[in-house]
Amino acid sequence: MRTRRIGNYIAIDVHIEVDKDLDITQAHNISSEVEGVVKKTFGEDTFISVHSEPAP
Repeated sequence: MRTRRIGNYIAIDVHIEVDKDLDITQAHNISSEVEGVVKKTFGEDTFISVHSEPAP
């Protein structure tokens, strides 16, 4: 996770590992859930980038 401020806004980059057997839709849904939790915690104006990687 990397966080920074852009003016009055918070920007967060997150890399998550997901099961390598998930299809792209399932991985996307997990990324969307993570984004929702972060926005709920830090505010709707937070810039969020969630990158999914297959777990080894």
